[in-house]
Amino acid sequence: MILTVAHETRCVYEWTHHWEIAQQLGIAPAVLSAVGTTQLGREPDPIGATARYARLVAHAEEVDDATFTTLKGTLGDAGMVELTVTIGYYGLLARVINTLQVPLEEGVEPRPFVPL
Repeated sequence: MILTVAHETRCVYEWTHHWEIAQQLGIAPAVLSAVGTTQLGREPDPIGATARYARLVAHAEEVDDATFTTLKGTLGDAGMVELTVTIGYYGLLARVINTLQVPLEEGVEPRPFVPL
């Protein structure tokens, strides 16, 4: 979800750091290479639904009923609030980082975005 928001907001700082975290957590390379593409949204739920939801919320677009219902069934009411607030937080953070042009730390190479 964080990588989806970073990709959608084109935040190199978030994208680079969270890509490394995802790799350390053992996220499958096939899943990582699909972040930012519609392919990730077609992954089995809850991954697919979470990616679709994060992309829509990051762009302030209406979330379709099927995606919302799927996630709510998995996460419950409190989980939906937490997911939505977290997407909003990382979207806000990305916009601040991008606007202030916060650079990556010395020695950290930017991770290229997945091609659209």
